[in-house]
Amino acid sequence: MKSFAEEKKLGTLELLLTKPLSDWDVVLGKFLAAFALVLLALVPTVIYYMSVYQLGNPVGNIDSAGVWGSYIGLALLAMIFCAIGLLASSLTTNQIVSFILAAFLCF
Repeated sequence: MKSFAEEKKLGTLELLLTKPLSDWDVVLGKFLAAFALVLLALVPTVIYYMSVYQLGNPVGNIDSAGVWGSYIGLALLAMIFCAIGLLASSLTTNQIVSFILAAFLCF
């Protein structure tokens, strides 16, 4: 008799195998989901930009191009970190080892 964890894993595998998805679709979906989560976490920081923009003397006394360039650079760095995490996740089946490996590689 299989344990609950084995049955749940088998269910996920069956779900993936019954869908018309290639390996690239699954990997790209995992990458885009991780990247979207990072971008969603960055959205509230725009409040800081808006408040500094409005409270500056005179209003708008902030290097907007520098701020948005930094956001683009941060998004590109997040893409690299997501890719490294995905690589570490593909190298091992253990989530803890994968996290430690990804943290080491990102460092």
